[in-house]
Amino acid sequence: MVRAFLVASVTTVLVLTFQSPSSAAERCKVRVDRKSGVIEVSARNVDPATIKWGPALGEENQDFFDGACLVSGAAKKCVLADPATTEAKTPPEGCTLYLADASGSCSVWVRGCTPGVRDAAQGPPGPAGNDGLSCWDTTPNSVCDLASEDVNGDLICDALDCQTPAASGVSWSWAGLVLGSDPAITVIVVPVDATLMLTDIHGTSNAGGGSQLLISDDSGVRYVRVLSPSFDVVFGTAIEFAPNATVTVVTTGGTTQLTLSGSLQGIP
Repeated sequence: MVRAFLVASVTTVLVLTFQSPSSAAERCKVRVDRKSGVIEVSARNVDPATIKWGPALGEENQDFFDGACLVSGAAKKCVLADPATTEAKTPPEGCTLYLADASGSCSVWVRGCTPGVRDAAQGPPGPAGNDGLSCWDTTPNSVCDLASEDVNGDLICDALDCQTPAASGVSWSWAGLVLGSDPAITVIVVPVDATLMLTDIHGTSNAGGGSQLLISDDSGVRYVRVLSPSFDVVFGTAIEFAPNATVTVVTTGGTTQLTLSGSLQGIP
C-alpha cells in the first residue's frame, strides 16, 4: 500500500511541472531593409492564429502580408503589406508598431521614422473618359454640319465658328462679312439659350441695280432691301430671332460687305 501511494504522488508532481504557459507576444523588433526600404517585424512567443499589428495600442487589427513569416511561435521578418507597394515601406504616423495576440501585446519604435500625417496611397488610374465636344458642335454629334455649324461660311467647322455663350443684354455684332455674287448665302445660328435682337445694318456693295439683301429665319423672310453703294440702317424696333434659330443672309448681284449689330438677350 505504501509503495503504490508514492508512485501516484510522483506522477502528479511531473504533470504539474510540464504544463505550458499561455503564449503572449513579446520582444518586438523592427528593421528597415536597406536595399528595399521594406519594414520587417519580428517577435517571440506569438500565437500565429491571433497575432495582428496596428498603428496604436488597441488598434491591432491588421494581418501581416504573408502568414508564412509566423514560424514555431515566432514572427520572423514579417512585412506589413505587399513589398512591391509603398504601404510596405510606410510606418505609422506615430512611428510605433504595435503587435497583439490573444494573450498579450508588445510595441516597437521604427528607427529613422519622423512622426506625422502620411499621404494617402494613390489608387490605380481610372478608365479613360469620353472625348470632349468641339465648341462649334452645337448638335452635338462630332460631325461638321455645314448648314448649321459653319457659322462664317468658309466650309470648315473650326474655332472661328464658335459662338459666345449668351447673357442678358450682351452686345452682338457680325462684322466684316464679305459675300460673293449671284447669290451669296451665309448662315448664322443663334445660341440655344438666347434671343438675338438685330438693331442695325451697315455696309457697302458694288452690286448693280435691282440687287437685294434678304435676311430670313425658320419662320420666313424678316428683312429685304435694295442694295446701294453704301447703306446704314437703324431699326426703330429690333428684329427678333428666337433661340437656336438659323438666320440666313442672302445677297445678289455683286460683292457686299456687311456689319450686323444688336444684342443677345439671355433666357431666364
